[in-house]
Amino acid sequence: MRMSRRKWVSTTAKVYIDIMRGTPVLVLLMLMYYVVMAPVNATGRPLYIAFVRHETVADYMLAVETITQMGYAIRGIVIDGMCSLFG
Repeated sequence: MRMSRRKWVSTTAKVYIDIMRGTPVLVLLMLMYYVVMAPVNATGRPLYIAFVRHETVADYMLAVETITQMGYAIRGIVIDGMCSLFG
């Protein structure tokens, strides 16, 4: 695109390349995290905390019910690296 005959395409490509080459990856990641992800309403607080002696299915069901009652839609759960998606 930088070698395009259209001036606006080559200029846009040149600016993009200069920005991407001149900006460290860490800065780009921080921009993506703090600017792109900022509209996501994340408070940084856990939605559910429970201390259990032995994990049971009932513990997970209670957590899902509690979070659902708080108004959140649960799309999936990851437990011990095993992903379980549900409706």
